[in-house]
Amino acid sequence: MKRYTRLYTDKNITLIKYFLSYFIILSMLFLGFFFAVRIQLNNIYFKNLNEQTDKRLNTIMEQLENNLIGVNQVQSMLTRDINLVLFRYKNEDWYGYQAAQRMSEYTVSNSFIDTIVYADYRRGSIFSSGKHVYEKEGIYYIYTGTHYLPFPIHEYTDSNSGQLVYLSDKTSGLLIYLPYNSNNENYSIFYVISANELMSVLESSFFTGIESICLMTPEHQLVSGINKEALLPYLDSMETEPGPHKLNGEETMFLYSGIPGGLSLVALSSNKAILAQVNLAFRNTYLILVLLASFGVILILFSMRLTYWPLHQLLTRMVDKPQPGRSYVEQIDDAFNTAISENKVLQNKLDKYRVSMQKSILDSIVSDNNNAEINRFLNIDQFFSDEPDNKIFILKITSPQKKIFVPEEVMDFLDNSLPDENSCALLEAGRGFGVFMINYPGIERNKDEVVCLLMSDYCQDTGCRAAVSNAASSPLEIPSLYENVMLAD
Repeated sequence: MKRYTRLYTDKNITLIKYFLSYFIILSMLFLGFFFAVRIQLNNIYFKNLNEQTDKRLNTIMEQLENNLIGVNQVQSMLTRDINLVLFRYKNEDWYGYQAAQRMSEYTVSNSFIDTIVYADYRRGSIFSSGKHVYEKEGIYYIYTGTHYLPFPIHEYTDSNSGQLVYLSDKTSGLLIYLPYNSNNENYSIFYVISANELMSVLESSFFTGIESICLMTPEHQLVSGINKEALLPYLDSMETEPGPHKLNGEETMFLYSGIPGGLSLVALSSNKAILAQVNLAFRNTYLILVLLASFGVILILFSMRLTYWPLHQLLTRMVDKPQPGRSYVEQIDDAFNTAISENKVLQNKLDKYRVSMQKSILDSIVSDNNNAEINRFLNIDQFFSDEPDNKIFILKITSPQKKIFVPEEVMDFLDNSLPDENSCALLEAGRGFGVFMINYPGIERNKDEVVCLLMSDYCQDTGCRAAVSNAASSPLEIPSLYENVMLAD
């Protein structure tokens, strides 16, 4: 509870207020930046969208014009086709069959044509390359797949140019092309335009930003197109002048005329898509920033847990009274330097104590021996090692009566025979005898036997007598080993 209570102190409350104030200012700046970018993108994209829409719609107009030129070329070839010409003057089934075949070939060669209809007024016969057509009282009825639509061709024969006529009812519609000079006293030729091909032309120029593209009659009736529902609210107030007409801040209506029969190409463009994408990108970016900020805070807290908190705990353990004005590293460094100095002093004291202890042990053995010549042979640091496998032995060697005893020769023999150099120390020397202490390192288990055999060989070679103590691993047992070898001797 104390840790949480600290969060509500005056100092922390002031810190939180400052943080919130800066956070609010930063959020407002970020929002302002978003709206500024949004407006600029809107203006730039809207201008680019209008240019792209104008290019695409002009492309559609060119494609429609080229397709109608292709139909006119078919019309020109049909009027000069020998089979149809002969059929007009020879009432034979063979020529009728040939005329129907030729019409089917022309239909296949032009994908923009769904059906070619040839009406012979003189014979009262009708040839159709696709849809079923019949005539009644001067009106032609064309089958749509579910029912027939009437086509009063005589209402359109007075035009001096080709015409596109839209036939429709509540359920279906057909687009008819009636070329110029398609009607004379003897026959008429008209074409049913392929709805699929017309839709393909419109879809080829559809892209993101255009909500709807449609063909429209002079009566504002939509013939064919993409997403007709988007144009329905604007049909009653539709502009008549060609060109772009801005409806509001987000939508623009494009109107192109010049299509035969008074039809128009109309399109609705909108920048709602780009604005929706900008809003989505901003929302995702804002969420990502919030997640990154949260992750950053967690990472900082975790890093402080790994760095600052252990450093703080170490300071509280090493320094009794931390100084607020100094960094943790400086205070810990001073504490370490102080500890190192104290350790050096302590180590010196321990070394002095160790030397004193060694001397006291040796003094307990040779307390009456102060001969400097003997002391210079003492090198007993290895006897006070902490190695558990080291074994200490005390030897007393006595020479024959008439032979001079030389301790240096014994020490050389032992140093050369034992595994390590300086493994032998002279504890006491007298007339004809010497007491030696040896340190036998290594992991051998039969060290007692090795020392005994070593002394046996030495005695056989020199004629001396030797007494060997038992083995010990602790230097504190040296006095008892000394007493042991003296009793053995």
